[in-house]
Amino acid sequence: MHTQKQAINRIILTALGILLLAITFITAPKVSASGENSFALTGNIFINSTTQLANNVKLHWQVEPGADHYVIDKSVNGTDFNQIQTTTATTSDDNHVNEGAVFYRIRAFNNNNQQIGQSNIIKESIQQDITLSDSYSNTGISQFHGKNAAFKVNDVYYRYKLTVESHKALLEEASSNDGTHFTDFKPVTIKNDSELGACKIESVSIEMHNGVIIVWGHYENATDYSLGRMICISGKPGQPFINHGSFRPKTPDGTEYQSRDLSFFADPNGKDAYLISAASSKSGHANQNTNIYKLNSDWTGIDPQFNPIIANKGLGREAPSMIKKDNWYYLFTSKANGWYPSEGGYNSATSITNLATSKLQPIGNTSGYGAQSGGVGQLSDQPNSPYFTMANRWSAGWKYPDPAIDNKNASRMFLVDMDNGFAAFDYYPTVKYDVGKDKIVPVQNGEILSVNKPAGQVAGDTSAVKDRGPQKANDGIVADSTNAYQPQTSDGQYNWTVDLGKSYHINEVDISFKYIGGSETYSKYLIQGSNDGKSFTTVKDNIQNRIIGFNENVISSSNDYRYIRLKVLGTYKASDDSLQNWAAGFNELTVYGSDVSTSIPSTPSQQTEATLTPSASVSSSMPVVTPSSSSRSSIKTTSPSAAPSETRIHDIKPFWLYLKKSAYLYNSATFHKSNRIKKYHVSSRVFGPTFKVVATAKSVNGVLKYKLSTGYYITANPKYVTNLYWQRFRPKLIVINSDGVNSFYSKNLTKKEAHHKKKAVLKIRRFLRRGSKTVFQLSNGSYVSGSKKLVGILK
Repeated sequence: MHTQKQAINRIILTALGILLLAITFITAPKVSASGENSFALTGNIFINSTTQLANNVKLHWQVEPGADHYVIDKSVNGTDFNQIQTTTATTSDDNHVNEGAVFYRIRAFNNNNQQIGQSNIIKESIQQDITLSDSYSNTGISQFHGKNAAFKVNDVYYRYKLTVESHKALLEEASSNDGTHFTDFKPVTIKNDSELGACKIESVSIEMHNGVIIVWGHYENATDYSLGRMICISGKPGQPFINHGSFRPKTPDGTEYQSRDLSFFADPNGKDAYLISAASSKSGHANQNTNIYKLNSDWTGIDPQFNPIIANKGLGREAPSMIKKDNWYYLFTSKANGWYPSEGGYNSATSITNLATSKLQPIGNTSGYGAQSGGVGQLSDQPNSPYFTMANRWSAGWKYPDPAIDNKNASRMFLVDMDNGFAAFDYYPTVKYDVGKDKIVPVQNGEILSVNKPAGQVAGDTSAVKDRGPQKANDGIVADSTNAYQPQTSDGQYNWTVDLGKSYHINEVDISFKYIGGSETYSKYLIQGSNDGKSFTTVKDNIQNRIIGFNENVISSSNDYRYIRLKVLGTYKASDDSLQNWAAGFNELTVYGSDVSTSIPSTPSQQTEATLTPSASVSSSMPVVTPSSSSRSSIKTTSPSAAPSETRIHDIKPFWLYLKKSAYLYNSATFHKSNRIKKYHVSSRVFGPTFKVVATAKSVNGVLKYKLSTGYYITANPKYVTNLYWQRFRPKLIVINSDGVNSFYSKNLTKKEAHHKKKAVLKIRRFLRRGSKTVFQLSNGSYVSGSKKLVGILK
């Protein structure tokens, strides 16, 4: 089964043409630059979905043995550093960074506050406004538009693909004189093809060496996975190919190993090439080791004199992928765990030989951010092109597939940062990229609000077992499975609350539940918000949840909250739905959002009504923009199954809308059943879901749609959606919400003045806009929200 997964991954990557592939900061006194580079630091720029600006930096660094805490230093010249934060975590965000160059370093201290180490210094160049041509969604089924890959021989370009239909292997070739317009794929004649008529070939790699096309793959018979062999097929473009036969690789002393998941690595020295195999142990147990075999001079066989490099002995790793960056070799693998997500890992060394003794290091979080690590490659052929991985979410193989991806399989795109043998990646709901500009900039759904904030201190919170306190669930440590909150519960139910310190608008809450491979569990839960720590409102109902491990939750509430509570109603074994109290708890809960006063980019200077098809006219109360002639166009993909790309996406001043009728969210602006994310049902205006719109977009048929802050798309048809806030002065309003509405002394809706019950009539003095929201001033000088879910027009 695991071999099928790697095969799908390799075929997708070949088709796409890729190589495979918030804590508050404070100012402190200046400190001098000193000390050795004893551990590695990496960083990447990301976009905040609230401001839509790429002026935020995420830092990751290695654990320094003996460190009790770390100090983050920042500089604008690389010499004079200021201390900006102290943390016990090994990751942190720096938000709202000024444009231009910025430098960072980390210093490690022991529990006696003595400095015991210092990282390398990294430099980031901030460009707040950045336009990238493509966007990849990690919350649904998305299409990646990679570089156009082809082999050039004698001024002719060639592409190849290997497929297996009805258990018969078929190698096909297409050609082009300009590298853009290719012929249809046609079968290639293969000599010695008797074993290709009833087989499976997976984990396919297609390379070129000295003008010869080399195809390697994992070979099995048509009925099971008992063979565990490699196979090589080669030939010159435009000529017949030859099958060199399938085999189990042997060492010089004759030891034979089974081989399943397989990948290819060509050393940048231009001479040596290797196969990395999920190999058996000497005793024949599958997927026990990661074996690295050197190929012969023509890359069509194993070098018979080379002893394989054996890494990860007995650790059960699969899906290998190897790269070289800055004189370091990185070997990425995932833990063998059937179809379910698993923790990713990597080995690193300055020589391939030393990978055998390098320690396996974790990457990502404890459950691979809901996926299994895949191949790692660069966005373009440029030497310093960013690295990324397409991790595999094998939902179709789960007992309860993920409904957000239509119960199918999907990939999650992670930007991979590496330095001096250290590697890291994070989960972002959206990743923007541009092959032409050679840039990848992920999008985070607001600032991290919850790290190291007070937790488990609100009435009703569940006490914890010893050394598994509530503060471990929001300390920023995501890759250590032993660092978790474990409640004292006899029935599997528990509450955990974090105090954010003040009210924020909440965009997303991500939870990494405890995860034990082979004993996977899921939790049924509610996410609730409060401003007083006593009265809580449910903002996300996941009582029907069946997703194991990492759970990402987009929050659609238009209200702001200070307290966020996780209310778990039970933890259950995925295989038989039995209650598993021992598995109660979670490793990390991260709250993303924005300060109520966060500034929003201004609306374009000129807005006009777009020309629409009859089915998508837009209410005059909702902003629409006519895209300019310089609107983006998507990079073409070589994938034959890729959906048409949307064009003419235009960022606008964000605003809130709510659903009037039931509707779907989609993964792209061209709506198809296959890219539906979720259906929202509407019973009344008061209970209708709300969404934040950040851009307009048109489908390939020219129908206007709205792009949401989550990266999803929704209809712009006014029969289904309308602005959440009243847009002009009204002399009288009536309270329509069953819970009534509060009035406030401040126009920022702080400092409660009074409560008005349902059907109360409010006399209005004036109308005000507050960012993307509106408020009304009452005749007595107090203020109420202009939300249509709270107040209506008195006719």
